[in-house]
Amino acid sequence: MKLLITNKANQKLEAFVGLVETEISGMAKSNRNKDGDIVITDFIIFDQEVTGGSTIITDESQARFLNELMKKDADTKEWNVWWHSHCDLGVFWSATDDATIEEHTGQSYLISLVTNKAKKMKARLDLYPKDTSPFDIKTHAQIDIDEDDIEIYQTEAEQKEEEKYEKEVEKLDVEFNKKLEKIEKKYSVKDNKATETFCQKEINKKVKTKVYEIERNKNHGFVNNQSKHQKEPKKKWNWFDGIIVDLKEEDDYFDKQIGFRFSK
Repeated sequence: MKLLITNKANQKLEAFVGLVETEISGMAKSNRNKDGDIVITDFIIFDQEVTGGSTIITDESQARFLNELMKKDADTKEWNVWWHSHCDLGVFWSATDDATIEEHTGQSYLISLVTNKAKKMKARLDLYPKDTSPFDIKTHAQIDIDEDDIEIYQTEAEQKEEEKYEKEVEKLDVEFNKKLEKIEKKYSVKDNKATETFCQKEINKKVKTKVYEIERNKNHGFVNNQSKHQKEPKKKWNWFDGIIVDLKEEDDYFDKQIGFRFSK
């Protein structure tokens, strides 16, 4: 036998437990599915006095709740789960828990659930010797439901709601990307044109195409492509020291200063 808790109901349980620094308790609504598992669909709390180790629910609060259910022609037997938290302690059945469960022997059965802030859970099913039990057990019995047999699941309605949410998010994501693409295109084009214009001006100002002087060999008539720049004075700006060096001494200079030679 498993204990199944709907995702929406579990969110309420975690909020109830997480928002207080003491124990807290209440009731939950459950039914059985076609596989015989217990399915919890809702959690509530009553007026109560709490401490770090106990909760006391007022009878008046429970009576008002049952009265409201009867006014709505709701089935009060569906509210058959007693739950409480142990705050920061582990999940187990204390002597106080056992006594509280024994107080419900006037009905045919009781499902109990204990949890804590760490979201650990433990449950049990207590059946009493009455023929009205839907579990059809004629003698008193206690059936433990360990954490491995407690599952959080999505109902069909919750799955449909999540699918609607995902579709809405996907739609918004598509619209966002389209708008972002338009904005990027609008401003990136302007930036590119401005950058290209600036770079073109810099190129026109600072970049000169190398010109070769064509000479004819008197003996053989061959063309000699000797660079015009090679015939200019052999002086050069030195990048590292900001000094003028004689190009014929350049190789020796870099050998001495930085320990390597430029390839020729």
